[in-house]
Amino acid sequence: MRDNSLRILVVVLLLLLCAGCETAIEGSPSAVSEQANVLAPSRLEMRDLTIEEKALLSDGFASTLDNPDVAKFGWAKVPKFASDANGSFEYCGWVNVKNNSGGYNGIQPFLATITIANGKITGGAIAALNAGNKQENRDVIPKLCHQKGLDLTRSE
Repeated sequence: MRDNSLRILVVVLLLLLCAGCETAIEGSPSAVSEQANVLAPSRLEMRDLTIEEKALLSDGFASTLDNPDVAKFGWAKVPKFASDANGSFEYCGWVNVKNNSGGYNGIQPFLATITIANGKITGGAIAALNAGNKQENRDVIPKLCHQKGLDLTRSE
């Protein structure tokens, strides 16, 4: 009876250890996407966004905001990619948006996802933002960015 209990305990521990495990076939879309996300941007060579990329990302990022036409963005650097890179990566930047009273809330950081195809930025969307720039939430996004190895240093 004791041997069975020990075996069950070992099996349960192994299952718990492997609960987050996933197999990705090399070259599959999920494997490529994981490769793009696994590399921390701080370890890669970084570059400034081009004017065209900023315009493209402004449209994508602003579409998730209440007042997209009046959003003002601040930009951080992005990693350089090989010409055949595909997938997505996380990005941190800044935005200043107007509130319902017509005034700006103040510059606040956001966390976003940027998609790439053939080494070129193709779009993006804001994943997290301190809506209303509330004092009690001001440290959340910078901490998330820091934990993910993303740089919030402005490139401009």
